[in-house]
Amino acid sequence: MPSTRFDDKITNSLGTIPPGKIAIAVSGGSDSVALMHLASIWARGAGVQLVILSVDHNLRAGSKDEIRYIAKLARDLGHEFYPLSWDCGGSKVALQERARQGRYDLMTSKCHDLGIDILLTAHHMDDMFETYLMRKSKKSSILGLSSTDEFFHNNIRILRPLSGCSKAELVHYLEQNNIGWLEDESNRSDAYERNRIRKQLALYTRPEKLELAQEIAGVNNQASVLNERLIIAMAELLSINEYGFAMIDLAGLKKERCDIQIPILNYILTVISGKTATPRFRSIRKLLAKLAHNEKIDSSLHGCILKETSKGLLIYREYSAIDKIKMPVDFAKNNYWDGRFEIISPQSCDGYYIDCLKFSDYIELKDKINLKNLAKISDNNHKSILFTLSAIRRLEKIVAIPNISYYDSSGLEISFEVIFRPSFISRFTHFL
Repeated sequence: MPSTRFDDKITNSLGTIPPGKIAIAVSGGSDSVALMHLASIWARGAGVQLVILSVDHNLRAGSKDEIRYIAKLARDLGHEFYPLSWDCGGSKVALQERARQGRYDLMTSKCHDLGIDILLTAHHMDDMFETYLMRKSKKSSILGLSSTDEFFHNNIRILRPLSGCSKAELVHYLEQNNIGWLEDESNRSDAYERNRIRKQLALYTRPEKLELAQEIAGVNNQASVLNERLIIAMAELLSINEYGFAMIDLAGLKKERCDIQIPILNYILTVISGKTATPRFRSIRKLLAKLAHNEKIDSSLHGCILKETSKGLLIYREYSAIDKIKMPVDFAKNNYWDGRFEIISPQSCDGYYIDCLKFSDYIELKDKINLKNLAKISDNNHKSILFTLSAIRRLEKIVAIPNISYYDSSGLEISFEVIFRPSFISRFTHFL
């Protein structure tokens, strides 16, 4: 029964004392409607408040009606509902991938606004099959092929409590309980790879699906063993600093097998860049070749600078990749700058902006700032890293660089705290 498997999964993930509030991603399709109803039954018994989030991708006529339909479903079940809107920017290139990224960005940002740490999505067993076959066609590594019931996006924990249920079981559950849902016609289009894979999967016999499930289980078991070594390697080789840069033990990294090197590099480049998506393998391939041939590393990749130093491989944010638009500090909400730093102030912040240093700012401030500690731990790359830090500007004047404890008392009337809190995190993160 889907209800039993849902309860077991959610209890296993959250324990016996769940958080007071959880968000659910609902598209209106059979999978997410089933999730909403199953979660509603569980939440009533667990004393958990559910919040329903739905994203209008603005790609189909009638999408506004779908949002209204979901809003009614949420209200009927007694839940808060928040509609969100995504804009494709007029481009249809890599549409499904960008739409997925966009909706996760929107939903996790809303979770932050609402003080929610956990988001449930309706990925089920058939979705896992489709993803596996798509990745297998691209010759992904063992870790790339493996699947998980949870991950982090934008510091929000994403759970998939329906991963043990098939789509047919979820549809049967809805039909048994006379619960309606919406059909997305775009799911029938052969223009999208996932839809083509889904149609192929529909032709699989029951024994073939069972064989596929066993193959995936085998891959996950191999990945689990590999993952144990990865965790140890992360702890031994990698340090991430509160200034937003990282140092890798280069000699140790070169000794690891390729299956360990790739996720370490993917992880650290994603964290330091402030992005939520890992680099493509073709971007990593040249770096792996340099490691294999003991070539000196001094390059840029994924919005980061990679520089070989006497202390190891230094990785810090690439200045040219930072958005130079000034961001007003909003006292009423979390302020995230460049996907890396959270800026907090306990007071009203009218007139203050988050920005990065310009060269003219540095010329004016160089005799007033103390970079000795930054120079020491960055192997004298302090000036380059300084320009990647968040600064507080009032009018055209830099009044604070909290990371290095610089504050201009003549232009600063309130206090600020800056925390390195990258968009992409996992259990591997280690701060000095």
